[in-house]
Amino acid sequence: EDELGSAVEYCLHRWLCHGVLQLYEASRKTLSCSQNRTSRVSYSIHCQWSHTFSKQFLNLYLFYWNFQDEKSLLRNCRNCAMRKLNFKRKTVMTEITVAKITVANHLPMSLIGGMNVIESRDLAMRVAEAFVLATQDLIIPYVFKASFDKANRSSILSYRGPGMDEGLRVLQEVKETFGIPVLTDVHEIAQATPVAEVCDILQVPAFLARQTDLIAAVAATNAVINVKKPQFMSPSQTKNLVDKIRECGNDKIILCERGTCLGYDNLVVDMLGLRTMKDCSNNSPIIFDVTHALQTRAAGASVSGGRRGQIAELARAGLAVGIAGLFLEAHPDPDQALCDGPSALPLHLIRPFLAQMKAVDDLVKSLPEFEID
Repeated sequence: EDELGSAVEYCLHRWLCHGVLQLYEASRKTLSCSQNRTSRVSYSIHCQWSHTFSKQFLNLYLFYWNFQDEKSLLRNCRNCAMRKLNFKRKTVMTEITVAKITVANHLPMSLIGGMNVIESRDLAMRVAEAFVLATQDLIIPYVFKASFDKANRSSILSYRGPGMDEGLRVLQEVKETFGIPVLTDVHEIAQATPVAEVCDILQVPAFLARQTDLIAAVAATNAVINVKKPQFMSPSQTKNLVDKIRECGNDKIILCERGTCLGYDNLVVDMLGLRTMKDCSNNSPIIFDVTHALQTRAAGASVSGGRRGQIAELARAGLAVGIAGLFLEAHPDPDQALCDGPSALPLHLIRPFLAQMKAVDDLVKSLPEFEID
């Protein structure tokens, strides 16, 4: 009851301060902007009353709290209420539901996995089957991922995919055959609605994550959104990504870490940044793209290289922070993959790889949290 009372008190303080300030400002502007005698007569009594009342009320409120300005009032009201609530990060549990799957940082790990780009219908079905068998055996919530168009390839000669129409047909077949949710990325505004008719999660690529019109189109579908953190963006700046999507009317947001540029042609992953992303996004589910974080590139090369030999090390490190899960791409023959093969996990290693990752996740989430001020 004390905690609830403090929370209500905090909300009431913010509402009163905001309301009084708005009333005061509106009254002041109305008085100064009256242009004719009729409007001045009709508004003057109301405005004079509201002007006097709001100003006096605000002065009394500031006097009661012994603060000098409205900014310090709001700040100190918040700090006071937070102290009374004894607020801790672990008390905020944002959960996103996808089909029958619930994704959250405090729940057992989920997996977004599949192939980088659809190379053929048969290969997509083969990869999906391998992931489904492994995740069902290990009881890992699973979403299939594949792209129908890699519109951001370095070279115009590189394979991009089968296109939206054929790609969506393959994704629909995967979804219906295995009874699993599916994800793909959108690169253009016009793609958002047709993709949302098939896919459960729409992914915003890292290079496009700040494109407001694309964000608005994707948010308008009301689908779950997996937004990739750009390689050039700091973890704390992901707050703006989340706020933009929420302002567009969609709060079903997953944040995906995929590495940060370190100099030229290299990526690193800031493990402390995963916690920062949680904190600044109201604990939105954090998915770690362990595949693309392994990318590297030789100077002047037209295709990406990778370090797939270190995929287990990187995945274990990310899960040790306590996140919602992993994003993983695999291929039966990575050296022959048409896109990002050097970073892909060999398909036959899916089951033992996921078993190890689940063990790490289970261990980390079974440990008590330290309360360190």
